[in-house]
Amino acid sequence: MADHACQQWSEADLERLERESEDKEASAPAPPIANVALALELATGANAERRFHFHGQDYRFKPTPYGVAIRTQAWTQALERYESMAKADPKLLADHLPELRECYQELADIAQSLLVEHRGPNPFLEAEPADFHRLSVFTLDSGNEIRVSQQRKKGVPQRSDTAYSLYVYLAHFGAVPGMVILEDGRPEPASWRHFVMAMHWLRRNDAEETMGRYVAHGMTQAKPETQERWWDRMQELAGSE
Repeated sequence: MADHACQQWSEADLERLERESEDKEASAPAPPIANVALALELATGANAERRFHFHGQDYRFKPTPYGVAIRTQAWTQALERYESMAKADPKLLADHLPELRECYQELADIAQSLLVEHRGPNPFLEAEPADFHRLSVFTLDSGNEIRVSQQRKKGVPQRSDTAYSLYVYLAHFGAVPGMVILEDGRPEPASWRHFVMAMHWLRRNDAEETMGRYVAHGMTQAKPETQERWWDRMQELAGSE
């Protein structure tokens, strides 16, 4: 056995190690705070309005209701199908012009229904095809600032996710944020953003619990490459950057 393995540390050595540890912790960068505005919206409804820049003007949008978001998804998918058909064979466009116009009309009407204190004609009837895709992305955006694209680099602090922390706290100590009770007594998400973040929280919480079980038991029966792929996927779902 190496001599240093049985070395007796002096009081001075322990004090030096403690100072070095404190210096190292003090120099570590503070983790950036993410999803502050989203956490306020989830908890209180504050800062719920959003702005969309369209043809030189900013329009104020209220949160997208859950049902409206589902309609937006359906009409956007239909629009993409007709556009793909027309791109593959331009001759098909003439056969589906009525359906294509209906998609644009419905998406414009949905966008207008979300405007705050707007008077006058529907501004989105003047939208170009690319504008409708921007509108649907904006309408369905979850508000989550953390986009996980790859594993977090060593030495880079993980973000302090205020919205995620809110869900964790309320899941253990109170009601899930963003729920409303309809007149017939049924619960419903207050908005699409609330629904998306709740689903994100469920997947992320499950991933973190799964990683905890993995640490305790291990994947002793799997091949090393399988273990590595599974672990990377769990880290991604848990929010590692």
